[in-house]
Amino acid sequence: MFKPVTEWIELVNAVRAGDRSVLESPFGRAVVGIYGDRPGILRERMTLIRRALVAFGQKYGRQSVAAIVRCPGRINLMGRHIDHQGGHCNPLAIDREVVMVVQARRDDVIELSNVDPVSFPSRRYSLQKLNRVLPPDEWKAFVDAQTTVDFLAQNAGCWSLYVLAAILRLQNRYPERQFRGMNLMVAGDIPIAAGLSSSSGMVVAAAEAAILINGLPVEEGEFPVLLGEGEWFVGTRGGFNDHAAMKLAQRGSVLKVKFFDFAVEEVVAFPPECCLAICDSGVKARKSESTKHIYNAKVTAYAMAKALLKRGNPQWDGRIEHFRDFNPVTLGASLREVYRAIINFPRKMTREAFREMFSDEAGGETEKLFASHRKPESGYDVRGVALFGVAECERSRLCAEYLRMGDVEGLGRLMNISHDGDRVSVNSGEGRRVEFATAETDDVILDLIERAESDNPAVRQTAAMHLQPGSYRCSTPQIDLIVDMAKATPGVYGAQLSGAGLGGCAMVLADHGACRELRNNLAETCLSASNLECSFLVCTPIGGSGPLLAP
Repeated sequence: MFKPVTEWIELVNAVRAGDRSVLESPFGRAVVGIYGDRPGILRERMTLIRRALVAFGQKYGRQSVAAIVRCPGRINLMGRHIDHQGGHCNPLAIDREVVMVVQARRDDVIELSNVDPVSFPSRRYSLQKLNRVLPPDEWKAFVDAQTTVDFLAQNAGCWSLYVLAAILRLQNRYPERQFRGMNLMVAGDIPIAAGLSSSSGMVVAAAEAAILINGLPVEEGEFPVLLGEGEWFVGTRGGFNDHAAMKLAQRGSVLKVKFFDFAVEEVVAFPPECCLAICDSGVKARKSESTKHIYNAKVTAYAMAKALLKRGNPQWDGRIEHFRDFNPVTLGASLREVYRAIINFPRKMTREAFREMFSDEAGGETEKLFASHRKPESGYDVRGVALFGVAECERSRLCAEYLRMGDVEGLGRLMNISHDGDRVSVNSGEGRRVEFATAETDDVILDLIERAESDNPAVRQTAAMHLQPGSYRCSTPQIDLIVDMAKATPGVYGAQLSGAGLGGCAMVLADHGACRELRNNLAETCLSASNLECSFLVCTPIGGSGPLLAP
């Protein structure tokens, strides 16, 4: 895996040029196995890798022996906001990625550089000094420790924290090993703060480098869990779907992933007649303090709902370990009974009201989550989040089935319903955007209960769980506008928010022939409505993260 930089550049240049002898070599076949054989994609990917190699050679010498690791961005086709609740996700890797050229050092220093040093200044860390400042501990205690909090405050906003998140989590996992230092040169083209997991891409690529340099025996199933926990270091308490998708993705395919315990349940082909277009709203989904508070408040609403569910339904005792278990099959209950449990959740609940109900250990999990964010002034959206969660778990379970059957129209409808669960605005019909009315009122749930009990099968079907949007509300007016524009474009099957929300992208499932009109409509819509320059890219599913193999 290690070669002089000059030899790497020769190989990369040959692939860029379409050199048949190199493309048919073991190295070329490995590259095609990751990216496919379309010349345009190969040129684009090799250009990014070459940029990192040239910058590394300029800094450390062109004869320096180094390896190349890479990590793609990702899109989750279905299953938003539920991986940390045990729901399925259906991710694919996209042909935008983080590339690192890595070289082992003789000391314990991590020297981190970027091909764009203005935006991402170089950083240098001694692992021994870091371990003195941030003493080893159980990982949860480590990230909550005051010394860690102080360190993060001193380095707030620095891109190097995502690299350290990977290295420190791995060091914590293998405390008996003395990690070697590394020289790292980074290049990347995953759009930043666009909901395509550029930050997780940095974490995963750094982990690939540390594993390679230190010979760590990380098992495939453990990898995404470790890296998901690693991101706790930078303050987000989500799951590890992104990391699983980036590591395990296969070219041209969508994964069906389950959690707790983690497994890839199925690999299904992405429909060849379709493209997945990514429409960037221009609103950055940065993991700032304010967005972290919103994200963590939503996770807390899940925990509150789970505690209320257990307290109010002792007949289901022992059957609800994760929120994904709140479904008729697992509970041995009817759909009507599930909806009756949901209507008992308050639409809003304050911390004080929750604490009054749960003064014992039953509220312990939630008390820990309270500490991760500011208290929402109007309370937690318990019912809306719960309804979204149970419905999205069902949609994410069905996604692979729709793909396997080739039912792209059905999948598109799921995407549209899922987005309504995140929606915050809608067109008034008079050219204005107005606030979207959420759909978890008592009347709405009572109507679902009535339809679920109907003698008419067609009426009962309208109450099916996967058809209910719920109310998670992490979209933005700009993304809602893009989704509505896309749905009005001929040849589009469905559109929805991508990623965690509060900015970033929408993803659109469409016929290949619809891309040109979709691009034109996006440009016109964004400029006329918000004066934003919205970017547009068509994604090809590529292979997952890892080192490039030297021939």
